[in-house]
Amino acid sequence: MEDSPDSFGAKRASVAAGPVDLRLLTAGDLEAVTDIHLTAFPDAAMTALGREAVRRQYTWYLEGPHDAICMGGWLEGRLAGFCFSGLFRGATGGFLRKNRPYLIRRVLLRPWLLWNPLFRGRAVTALRILNPFRRRQVAPADAPWWNTYGILAIAVDPRLQGAGVGRALMGYADSAARERGVPRMVLTVSRTNERAIRFYENLGWNRSLEKEVWDGTMTKDLGSASAITTESVSRHD
Repeated sequence: MEDSPDSFGAKRASVAAGPVDLRLLTAGDLEAVTDIHLTAFPDAAMTALGREAVRRQYTWYLEGPHDAICMGGWLEGRLAGFCFSGLFRGATGGFLRKNRPYLIRRVLLRPWLLWNPLFRGRAVTALRILNPFRRRQVAPADAPWWNTYGILAIAVDPRLQGAGVGRALMGYADSAARERGVPRMVLTVSRTNERAIRFYENLGWNRSLEKEVWDGTMTKDLGSASAITTESVSRHD
C-alpha cells in the first residue's frame, strides 16, 4: 500500500457537515467508540464477550497496520458516531491472532454463548481464520471485496440517529474512496437490519448476490464518476 493512514488522512482532520463535525478518531476516543458500539449493537457477538473485548477490537482497527481512515462524527462536542473505512487486508485475522489468548479465555468463561447461533457462527469463522493449516486462496478479480474500499465498521448512537451523522460519515468515506481511484466499495450488514439496508440502498449501495443468495454483502460501484474530494476538508498541519 503506497499511502499510510497518516499520509492519507491526518491532514484531513476536520470537516463541518451541517451540524455534524467530522474529525479523525484518536486513542482518547476509544472509550466513547466502545460506548456507541455497545449501545448500537447489543446483540453482536463481540458485545457478548464484554466491554474490554469491544475496546480491543476498535483499538486494533485504529492502531493496526491498516491503510485506514478512522472518522468520528460529533454533535455539540459529543461523539455521536464513527466509521472505520479504507483498504483492509486481513484486519479480522490480525485482531484474532493478536488477542487470541484473551478471546479464548472470554469464551471459556461464557460457554453458554456457543448456544447462540450467531455467536457460534462467528466462533466457527474465527477458528477457520486461525487454522494454521488453512490454505490461503487467491481471490478472483471479480470478488466483491477485491480491490475495494471497505467500510469495516460504522455506527451511530441510537439516541442521536436522524441527525445526519451516518450520512455525513458515509459521504466522507465515499469521497475518500473516489480520491483513491478505487472502483468499488464494500460492506456487510445484518440481513435482518432493514433500517440499515434501506439507508445504504438510498445512498446507492446494492446487494451482492452469490448464486442468487445474499449473505449481507453490499457493494457500491464508483466507476469513473467524480465526487467532492476530501481536499475540501480543512487542513490542520
